[in-house]
Amino acid sequence: MVLLAVLAVGSTLAALRISRAERAARENLRQAGEHLESARVSAYAGDLALADRAIEDGDLARTRELLEQYIPRPGEPDLRTFEWRLLWAASADQSAAVLRGHQHVVSAVAFLGDGRRLASGSWDGTVRLWRVEERTCERTLTDYAGAIWAVDASAEGAGLLASGEGGLVAWETQDWRVASRIAGNFGYGHARFLPDGKRAVIAWRGGAGVWDLTTGQQIATLTNAASPVALSPDGGLLAARQGRSLAIFDTATWQPVKRLATGALSSFGLRDLTFWPDGRRLVLGTRRVGWA
Repeated sequence: MVLLAVLAVGSTLAALRISRAERAARENLRQAGEHLESARVSAYAGDLALADRAIEDGDLARTRELLEQYIPRPGEPDLRTFEWRLLWAASADQSAAVLRGHQHVVSAVAFLGDGRRLASGSWDGTVRLWRVEERTCERTLTDYAGAIWAVDASAEGAGLLASGEGGLVAWETQDWRVASRIAGNFGYGHARFLPDGKRAVIAWRGGAGVWDLTTGQQIATLTNAASPVALSPDGGLLAARQGRSLAIFDTATWQPVKRLATGALSSFGLRDLTFWPDGRRLVLGTRRVGWA
């Protein structure tokens, strides 16, 4: 099977060259004939760095707050640089609705089987169930202890799981009873149900494996694999990071069948990946670590 890796740069603003922005701001002032103290330019550069961090955390409101103070009033010099404008464009809110309730970063979301409900996991250690059309929270699951990094719903919608720094917890969606607990620290990780809903792949920074959710036992180890991971639509293949490459595993044997050496992973930090619906292509979500 031929697989095509499609690069989708996640945040082109993740690491600004702040020194270049600072030099450009000073030049803006010089051209405007202003001789302001260097503290103002340094503050501008520092706020750009904070805005970049805020957008990385998904806090668009904080990003806008930091940037808005540099929109010049009539008669004031304009310090804004190319980097400011990129951050301003990237922080535009294009959402149709905002679901509020979590007390910390929302790290993962997953639609349940009917597509009418959405599960969100957060670093606040809770999972919230939302009715999408009504835009209301119908339930908050508090059985997890620790920051959540991944949530997933089983194919038929009968199960929901959350994984992260407090291990893995799986619920039955009929009555929201805890069906399984797996101890561990799976921070910076991913977890996915296998099609049978009885097994799950868990991956983190330092490894990946397969667990039986009924017994709570690990039943396979994915050699040299780590987060993130993605299952093909038919469940026959699993993609996982393997160093600076991607490995494709056969889920019948859990042996690698293909290795994709993509230059993207040597220059960009891989954040997420998913199979295209045809099962023959992969989409990569990355974090840019340099500015060119």
